[in-house]
Amino acid sequence: MQTDSILFVICLVALLVVAVNGGLLALLLRSRMPEEIRLLRKAASTARDPWRNEDQDLAELRRRVTDLEGKGPSGEQHGQG
Repeated sequence: MQTDSILFVICLVALLVVAVNGGLLALLLRSRMPEEIRLLRKAASTARDPWRNEDQDLAELRRRVTDLEGKGPSGEQHGQG
């Protein structure tokens, strides 16, 4: 009698664990998978090149400084040399 009730409780707990895990997995797969993939790809891209945004900003600054160095005070082009 006692063995049957212990076995019943163990089976009930195991069934509950499987049901909860299955429900969580189904919810995860159904609801936000594309967003999760996008976030993981962004994280991987940032890990590969963590200073990408700063490098782009510095390249833009370098280009603008070069443009300004080529112009005189009134805005016309000056020849270098």
